[in-house]
Amino acid sequence: MKRVELSSLVAVVYGLLGCRSSPPEVVPDREDEKRAGELAESILRSFVEAIPRSVLDEKAGTWTATVDFKEGPIGSSPWQCSFVLPKLNTDLSNRVHYPGGIRVPVGYEPEELRSFGPFLNPTHPEHPFSFSFSIKKVHTLQYLEGNEKPDHTGKYSREELDPLVKLYEVAIFVHRTPATASSERGELPLLQVGVRQKLVATLTATVSRK
Repeated sequence: MKRVELSSLVAVVYGLLGCRSSPPEVVPDREDEKRAGELAESILRSFVEAIPRSVLDEKAGTWTATVDFKEGPIGSSPWQCSFVLPKLNTDLSNRVHYPGGIRVPVGYEPEELRSFGPFLNPTHPEHPFSFSFSIKKVHTLQYLEGNEKPDHTGKYSREELDPLVKLYEVAIFVHRTPATASSERGELPLLQVGVRQKLVATLTATVSRK
């Protein structure tokens, strides 16, 4: 099984300036939406299984999750990747988007950013799927922040509470794209540059690490 880091995983690049025209958009039908939902569910299940198995780097004070994807992109076998679980943000509504590890605000548009793929779309093979995801830490101990400690040595800070918070919210975004895949030397395929992605399915879940 091929293992890659999220920072190096081949990704869709959207928004490059140029004069390339895009193929006409395909209106998704029920089978198309069903397949996108199944892909999103499969990917989300991989995250739900991986986050509880996260490994602590005691020196850095960070947790790393390794996700095993049962379904690989077109031309690729199943693969796995690793990413560092985020800490509590200054703005608790902010999320971290992958690929790229970009901090994004609430309400951002994932189709405007990069995504992983392509994945087979049986209904419209010329419009394969891709996916991206975002994750944030849920501040379950926010009620303690700023309150006096029992030993009267000061008040709880967010930094002190962060290691005790174990809950995360993950969102999976499945996109449809007019890109076609290319692959060299068995590497993960690369979608065309400058394509417009269309968000087809979104699934979210909350999951706790150990």
